[in-house]
Amino acid sequence: MRRRESATRRRAADERAFRITFFAVRATCFLGNNAVFL
Repeated sequence: MRRRESATRRRAADERAFRITFFAVRATCFLGNNAVFL
């Protein structure tokens, strides 16, 4: 059970990191486009 729990926790952490990275990239692109228009 411990192995399964740690694996689930690790997967959740990876998913969280991926979401943060994706949001950061999207925000950067959005700001970059606004800078171009401004």
